[in-house]
Amino acid sequence: MRALILLTFGAAFIANTASADPKEDLVKAIVEQCKLPQDKAQSLATPGRTGSVVQFALCSSSPVDVGEGCKVVCKKQGSNIGG
Repeated sequence: MRALILLTFGAAFIANTASADPKEDLVKAIVEQCKLPQDKAQSLATPGRTGSVVQFALCSSSPVDVGEGCKVVCKKQGSNIGG
C-alpha cells in the first residue's frame, strides 16, 4: 500500500514539474522571436487578466503584442492535435 501511495505522489510530482510555466514560455518566445535579452523579456512578460502572459497562454489572437515593437506568434493549444 505504501509503495502505491509513493508511486502515485511520485508520478504527480513528475507531471507537475514537466509542464512549463506560461511566463517561462512567453519569455522564451520573446527572446527567440524578438531577439531581446532575458531581462528585457522578463519585464515584457506582464501578469494579470489582460497581461501578455495570459494573452500568450490563451492565444486568443496571434501575434501577441508584448510592447516595444515586439510581437510574438503563439500556437493555439487545440490546433496541434496529435503533434
